[in-house]
Amino acid sequence: MSPHRSVHHLHSRAPLQAEHLLATPGAIRSILDSSFNKAGMVRAIYVKINNGVVFEVKPYVRLPRTCKRFCGIMVDFLQKARVCSGDGNEALLRVIEEPVTRHLPSNARIIGLSYGSEKLVNLKNYVSALSDDLNLVFVLGPMNCGDIKMDYVDEFISVSPYSMRVNVCLGTVCELLEKVWKKREKVDPVPKKPGVIFILEKASLTLAYVGKKFQVLHPDEHADFMRKKNLDPYKHRSDILYEVGAMAHGKIDQDYTDEFISICKAPLSANACLMKICVALEESRDIFCFN
Repeated sequence: MSPHRSVHHLHSRAPLQAEHLLATPGAIRSILDSSFNKAGMVRAIYVKINNGVVFEVKPYVRLPRTCKRFCGIMVDFLQKARVCSGDGNEALLRVIEEPVTRHLPSNARIIGLSYGSEKLVNLKNYVSALSDDLNLVFVLGPMNCGDIKMDYVDEFISVSPYSMRVNVCLGTVCELLEKVWKKREKVDPVPKKPGVIFILEKASLTLAYVGKKFQVLHPDEHADFMRKKNLDPYKHRSDILYEVGAMAHGKIDQDYTDEFISICKAPLSANACLMKICVALEESRDIFCFN
């Protein structure tokens, strides 16, 4: 099925399915906002939404941070099958043909992340033991549904003994991968090409005609409409995080602060900054001290 026919298929199918779905905007942003991605180490992000359409997100794209603008861009994107850069020379978002494996490199190691996996690993040790020549592909689905049934996954692992939201899991993975890459750079200073790929399965972008307008459903704006369709609005939350703080405006002026520090050379969102702090505190207290 061609990308354009896939989009037509999206419009013609009933998009409303009451199932646990991965929250797309927050998950994508967890990858894009990470310092691991800002260092150029993410190769691609592939998303398969609940209507069967698969699309690619370039790791350097800048997505809107408000629900209204994000939903508007996604509706426009799914109708046109691509969103191009300002000069029109590159597609920053594009619908691709299935299966997604045809877009993966031949030396890919495909790893499924699942809270339900019996293999609980220390991700830093796990990745360090893999060959440097492999392109790592991490696949995530809805974290509350156990293993995603994907036959193309080589192995399922769990990176925490606790159940985590998808965006938290992705943020943690990016932080730990960054630590592995920094350790490797000390041994081999030759820069590596970006090789990490993320695949988000069963992602939640629920579209429907509300009145005469084709929209991405959001529980805060379409709760009554969704209940009429026998949908629980909160199972279809887009999970956009509204960052708190003034990360782009220099340091905050608070006289009770003992010291101001910076933890990354690249500017980070408040969400990504807090994720780095939490992972560092977890490691310092051996919270994830696996065998």
